[in-house]
Amino acid sequence: MATPVLLLFAATAFSKRFTGESLRNSFARFGYAVIPLDLASHMAHNLFHLLAEGKATYYTFMGLFGVHIEGSTAFIADPTIQIMQYFLVIAGTLGSLYAAYRIAKNNYGVSKALSVAMPYLAVILLFGILNFLTFTVRMSMRM
Repeated sequence: MATPVLLLFAATAFSKRFTGESLRNSFARFGYAVIPLDLASHMAHNLFHLLAEGKATYYTFMGLFGVHIEGSTAFIADPTIQIMQYFLVIAGTLGSLYAAYRIAKNNYGVSKALSVAMPYLAVILLFGILNFLTFTVRMSMRM
């Protein structure tokens, strides 16, 4: 669980050569850039629970009244959910890449923006690829 934080710290240490700022300030500033990817990945994960297990709530509720319903708990098929998850992760990755570049541009100017942001862009792209690969693995329901 510490790996993402350590990778972001390494990007901050590498980027420090171009900024001259303290590690703490740069780490805090560029930490915000990862939020879109984190949010998108979290939403993509919960999308599966909502759309593949959503009917389980109704089935369980009806069971309280002695009505036992059998069948699929999914609203839509798994492949469709997976495509939606891919879209969310890609959108989150692009949002984080854009945020990191804009943070660098606003704080260090156009001339230094790319050199300052490059370590963060590489780490964010790695996070995006790993998140994308995570959603290629089928998630089984816990019922």
